[in-house]
Amino acid sequence: MIRIITIMILLFSSLLTKGKDIINHKFLLEGKEWRERADHIVYTYSYDEEGKSKGLDVNTHSEYYAYSIMGDTLINGKSFKKLYLCAEDTSYYCAMYEDGTHVTYIPKGETNETMLYDFGHPVGEYVEWDEYWPRLYLLYEDAIEVGGQSFCRMNFTDEGEFLEDSVLVVRWVEGIGSSGGLFRNDEQVWLLPSGTEEEEYICTYFESCYEDGKCIFTSKDFTKDAVTDIYPVAWATAPDGTVYDLQGRRVQTPQQGGLYIRGGKKIIY
Repeated sequence: MIRIITIMILLFSSLLTKGKDIINHKFLLEGKEWRERADHIVYTYSYDEEGKSKGLDVNTHSEYYAYSIMGDTLINGKSFKKLYLCAEDTSYYCAMYEDGTHVTYIPKGETNETMLYDFGHPVGEYVEWDEYWPRLYLLYEDAIEVGGQSFCRMNFTDEGEFLEDSVLVVRWVEGIGSSGGLFRNDEQVWLLPSGTEEEEYICTYFESCYEDGKCIFTSKDFTKDAVTDIYPVAWATAPDGTVYDLQGRRVQTPQQGGLYIRGGKKIIY
């Protein structure tokens, strides 16, 4: 019995990494738009002539903006999508490239390609890409259903493998991005010194994502109850010809272009 349970656990674990070169939802699509909010908090300290504190004033305000994909550009022989920042005006922000589960970008005025997302990142490993992005641990993956579609969700903690000692600090969803915003800000507060007597904190939040003018995902969807935590064992043991949807239900008539599980792997029918 112990041996059977061990085999089942190994099968579950292997399924979390199998077929990750295929994702259900494409990230970069013409006209796609991410809407976000940035909260600005400014602390102003005042002092008397002797340098003693006279008090602290706190002022807050929020601004709303969007990132939108408009057009293509050729860089180093690769076709990148052009991303624009839409706020008070619309300006070019960066070039973005999607290759399987990887999304990279080149900021305006730069030449080096930087990793933004890896939706195939292995469960049980840390994400450590640059000094500005906090060290996160991919604790587990699950699936959520939004608008009748299934999305793979990646749940990160900042502490490590034991959930009872950790807090889920950010979630990524394939085709959507980070719960903290398109550029993975993770709802973190960044300190921007603006003078000897002022400190400004900016906190970014994902608001919604649109395709063809239709809202397909909102900030509340990141915390939806999971449809399934791990792939059912039937996906690993069923004959190769048996097809399941992402919720583990057997499919008699798969639809062309749909994402399914067959023989323990994700396939596009």
